[in-house]
Amino acid sequence: LVGAPFAGQLSDKFGRKPIIIWASILFTAGAIWQTFAGMISPSFGWTSIILGRCLGGVGNGFILTIMPVYAAELSPSKYR
Repeated sequence: LVGAPFAGQLSDKFGRKPIIIWASILFTAGAIWQTFAGMISPSFGWTSIILGRCLGGVGNGFILTIMPVYAAELSPSKYR
C-alpha cells in the first residue's frame, strides 16, 4: 500500500528495469534486517522486525506493480 502507488510514476520517469533492481534491493535489505533483528539489542528486536517488514513490504509493493508490466513488454507481440 505504500510502494505500489508510486511505482508507476517512478518507473515511467526512471525506467522499469532500474526500479525493479532498486525494489529488489529494498526487499532484500528488509529480509536481512529481519534476520538480524534481535542480535544488536534484544529489547529492540520486535520493533526491528516490524521496521524490516515495512522496508521489505515497500520493495514488494514496487515489484508486484511493475513486474507484470515489464513481463508484458518483454513478451513477443503474438503471445500478448
